[in-house]
Amino acid sequence: MSKRILIILSEYGYWGEELIGPLEQFDNEGYIVTFATPTGKRPVALTPSMDPDFVDPPLGRPVTSPEMAAKVKAIEASDRLDNPISIHELVPERPYRSSHNYLREQEAYFKAIDALTEHLDETYDAVLVVGGSGPIVDLANNQRVHDILLAFYRLDKLVGAECYGVACLAFARDQEYRQSIIKGKHVTGH
Repeated sequence: MSKRILIILSEYGYWGEELIGPLEQFDNEGYIVTFATPTGKRPVALTPSMDPDFVDPPLGRPVTSPEMAAKVKAIEASDRLDNPISIHELVPERPYRSSHNYLREQEAYFKAIDALTEHLDETYDAVLVVGGSGPIVDLANNQRVHDILLAFYRLDKLVGAECYGVACLAFARDQEYRQSIIKGKHVTGH
């Protein structure tokens, strides 16, 4: 049976190589890949990640090879990233704590999270958050993304993140204990 991977991408720009690298490996291994974005809009690659002449200011050198730029341009020109899953539609919003009906809303939320967790368990084997600067805008502080990561974590399934996508892991916290899922772990991020 083929492995199934959920790849979460920002709608504000992902770094091309950080999608292409894992995606090529997943494809080579025969994994089934599903893409998701915060509202179901098509993700777009950051322009510098498709430009072999772009010089990264801190490094003072180009960071995108001509081969990688071509691969990123190819996936951008394809329909592969069309119609990603909408995380907004997939995951419920946490109730507002000062709501007049907070307890009932919280009860409904937890039932929905249980259903989401069961769905993720039956549908996917791992989740990956792709980096780039976009995740800082629409993924890192996104409660719905956190709930997906928490579900995979509680299911003891693989959770991966690259570059600025690692910020999503830092802010994925259990509501009761308020501890990040990466507490006590060694993490390398850019």
